Amino acid sequence: MPREAPAFRSGVVHNDYNTDGLNGKSDAVYDLVRGMLARGVPIHGVGFQAHLNTDFDVKGAQVQANLQRFRDLGLDVQLTEVDVQLRPARPEPGELARQAAVYRDLLRACLNVRCAGFITWGVTDFNSWRAGGKPLIFDDVYDPKLAFAALAQELAR
Repeated sequence: MPREAPAFRSGVVHNDYNTDGLNGKSDAVYDLVRGMLARGVPIHGVGFQAHLNTDFDVKGAQVQANLQRFRDLGLDVQLTEVDVQLRPARPEPGELARQAAVYRDLLRACLNVRCAGFITWGVTDFNSWRAGGKPLIFDDVYDPKLAFAALAQELAR
């Protein structure tokens, strides 16, 4: 069954890093945004910069629950600047599979709460600000990595 795309609203959006999961900083942003809404500030969305690594556990960090609580305020949510850095300079196949799993789990959480956007922080590893960690879904020569396939499969579900 095709998913219905959420409507995107223009307006004020808060976008910050290290707020993707449930933690002290995301709690503070939640309180800030909830207070803004209570005062009539026209904020329409929250972006969650996801500069992560392969050790990140999407379920353990409770990313979906975090996104959902902002959606429950009536806000659009987006995962922005998504990249998942590898640890070794020459990654083993298992490390690329772990990177793909983190990307997949992020996208699944985003789709489950009807995110307004899922945005990678670049296209190829070569041009990434974190190039040494090979964080993106295309390698240095634009060949798709396992992470690309994981995202495509998740979107096809």
